[in-house]
Amino acid sequence: MKKNRFSVWHKELTDSTNEDAKRAFLENGLENGVFVADAQTAGKGRRGRSFYSAIDGIYMSVLFQSELGPEKVVKVTTAVSVLVAEVIERVTGKSVGIKWVNDLYYRNYKVCGILTEVIPNSDPNGHPAYIVGIGINLAGTGFPEELKNIAGVLYEESVTPEIKQEIIKGIVAGFENLLDHLEDYDYISAYRARSIVLGQEITCYEGNCVRNAKVVDIDDDGGLVIETEEGAREVLRSGEITIRVKN
Repeated sequence: MKKNRFSVWHKELTDSTNEDAKRAFLENGLENGVFVADAQTAGKGRRGRSFYSAIDGIYMSVLFQSELGPEKVVKVTTAVSVLVAEVIERVTGKSVGIKWVNDLYYRNYKVCGILTEVIPNSDPNGHPAYIVGIGINLAGTGFPEELKNIAGVLYEESVTPEIKQEIIKGIVAGFENLLDHLEDYDYISAYRARSIVLGQEITCYEGNCVRNAKVVDIDDDGGLVIETEEGAREVLRSGEITIRVKN
């Protein structure tokens, strides 16, 4: 029987599970591990933002080393998005969509964020370490005012500990398979099927550049294929988008 590569560490409260994973790697030399917390005081989101972690949810980070170079971060994130969406649907019966590149939506509200960090040249062969943070809003209220029209939960009432544990176990088991087959894993068709941005008019934010475009495809590495207002086609591999509401 194949030995599981991931040990799991759990805390009731931490600053950030991504930081727990980073400390374990940099200070203790851990190569693979899963870090779970009931709550975070300084959860991390994209582009330096915080991730609100004060409701009943799952807050976890997966640390692993890979031969995939740092340039494959979008591929890793899109593959994990499919994995988490499939686990949520299998355990809860609730279907979630994916907003490129790393957010899961349920009933038009964001219920999950995924943040992938890369520590380059982390072993003698130059292979990077990846840390994938996953935050899932299960139940609760009390979002800050600025998130009330954006963030949501999977359950209006409370959620059982059994459901939470099944989701965590499903994600850990999914990572075992994902890391063995990432290069040949056919996740892109599932990612496209769950995409809530294909065919949508969007606004792209890349550094200080803001522009409008239309999403026409998602390429095989998870890049967002857009058509600009000038008619040119480009592939986004970083940045942020919002869906434009049509009048």
